[in-house]
Amino acid sequence: MRLDVVDLLKQEGVTAVHCIVRGKNDKAAKARLLNAVKDVDPHLSKKTLSKLKAHAGNIIAESFGMKKSKFDALGASVTHVFHAAAQ
Repeated sequence: MRLDVVDLLKQEGVTAVHCIVRGKNDKAAKARLLNAVKDVDPHLSKKTLSKLKAHAGNIIAESFGMKKSKFDALGASVTHVFHAAAQ
């Protein structure tokens, strides 16, 4: 899945890639996600990395563990969903 995220980040028409990541808060989730993405491609530009949006959450919790308002806002703006935790 990390490779898919990096491929999306590199696409010109993609303006944001939102990821739900385990973490205490969005800042911790973003740090974890950046480390994973940089493992795939350590040469991504700051502009490309700025498209990456991390949201601390839990995929088994209601509204993915996010406040309902945040969950609803994401649902209104996201066009594609990939479930990386699926088996």
